[in-house]
Amino acid sequence: MNKKQSFKAINRFIRHSSSIFIMGHKDLDLDAIGSALAIYQLCLKFKKKAYIILDDTKHEAGVQKILDIVRDTVIFLNSSKIEKYKNSNSLLVVVDVNKSQIMQNEKIFSSFRKTVVIDHHDLGEDSVSANILLIDKEISSTSELVTEFLYFYNYPIPPIYATFLLAGITLDTNNFTSKTNAKTHYAASYLIRHGASVKDVNVLLKQDLEEYILRQKVITDLEVLDGTIAFAKGSNRICYKREELAKIADTLLEFNHIETSYVMGKLSDKEIGISARSIGTVNIGEVLEKLGGGGDQHDAACRISGKTLKEVEEDLKKVLGEMK
Repeated sequence: MNKKQSFKAINRFIRHSSSIFIMGHKDLDLDAIGSALAIYQLCLKFKKKAYIILDDTKHEAGVQKILDIVRDTVIFLNSSKIEKYKNSNSLLVVVDVNKSQIMQNEKIFSSFRKTVVIDHHDLGEDSVSANILLIDKEISSTSELVTEFLYFYNYPIPPIYATFLLAGITLDTNNFTSKTNAKTHYAASYLIRHGASVKDVNVLLKQDLEEYILRQKVITDLEVLDGTIAFAKGSNRICYKREELAKIADTLLEFNHIETSYVMGKLSDKEIGISARSIGTVNIGEVLEKLGGGGDQHDAACRISGKTLKEVEEDLKKVLGEMK
């Protein structure tokens, strides 16, 4: 099924379903929440009952700002409550993820008879099988893919939702410095023409000063492998937010000769996170798949439980050595 056929099939599924549930990955980012909310408002346009599944209890700053804005107009449901609203004609739309183990709730996907996945990450061995699987690994973000879908049907986009989609594109392209082509700029232009506010996007992307200083300290402990791989590790005494590790990995690609970056740190006392970025010369998604994570040629991530930071470092370096 090509992209246009997928767009038409998704449109039919939404129109012919009694209710629509929308779900992203764990630790929602601006791309996932922007995509989810755009699909949500489209469901409302079709006069459908719609819900966004949200199990996360903590959110990165930009996502929290969005949740505060839409809290009174959007129905968010904990996954434990969906059975009350779900029936055999309900549709599950998954955005920005295609592996069940990193969805908001990994057990939900198999409970729906009708499923759609919209994502820009490459498929792997652990990817789910959906009725409609819309994957475009060449596109910058799921927000850009959803924008393309809305443009295909010329569906109106309320300015606030256009802003959320633009924020998702801006985040995943690192301010249009990676995974960006003419179509990406056209999508951004299209959203701006529909009222997206660049000023509001910048507010959503604003950084916390203390977190910025912590990130700089991680960078000072940088190790360069084989002249092209930036390898950074957080302090064993500090727990970092997942998005902090991702921002460090983005920053490391800005240095001369660096083609890939891996940043690891404690997410909690029981879990280690790895964020990886690449200019596209290495499929870092395949690297982190070997540690239980995933992604694509440009960005990837992994969460590992039951191991120390040092053990995860050794495991990652071993994988990198094996894949030379």
